[in-house]
Amino acid sequence: GTATATRPLSIVDVFLCGATSGVVNSFIVTPVEMIRNHLMVQYDVPRYSGTIDCARKIVGENGVGVLWRGLGFTFLRDGLGLGCYFTAFELTRSAVLSAGGTGSSLTDTLVAGSAAGLAFWVVALPFDTLKAVVQTDLRPTSEAAEVAEAATARAAAASPHSPATATSSAAAAVTATPTTARTGEAAG
Repeated sequence: GTATATRPLSIVDVFLCGATSGVVNSFIVTPVEMIRNHLMVQYDVPRYSGTIDCARKIVGENGVGVLWRGLGFTFLRDGLGLGCYFTAFELTRSAVLSAGGTGSSLTDTLVAGSAAGLAFWVVALPFDTLKAVVQTDLRPTSEAAEVAEAATARAAAASPHSPATATSSAAAAVTATPTTARTGEAAG
């Protein structure tokens, strides 16, 4: 056999490797998080008796495709997040080496891992929040539009001579409706 020369990964290569792993992971984790999120938002009256019951009811009422609702936000969260995670880990490890560390001691690894975890969540948290909102609101988009339309009509009726008040009241009502976040998600 012939030996092939390998080169160290560039920082862009490291980011792309992390991002790719995040995108692949998204297909697996999205359905799991869909079920988990529905179990978490049972407040006063539990709707589901457990994980299997939750999965059966969600799929039975909405079809199997609903398990991947929020996939676009999960791609963004895990793709960008893990790209940044691996990049931060490698950059921090290099900085530790430049400062005279071994790069493999417990302390060096803790420092690099801490920087990586911080980098992940700084990037991922907004997408994770949006994903959770999208996943826990199973109203059809048409129903969300009806809710927004009704709120606008109520606000206009309450103050017919003040368009600014009507607009701000309608905006507050729509903002309070989690479905509105889903309407802006083209990828998921």
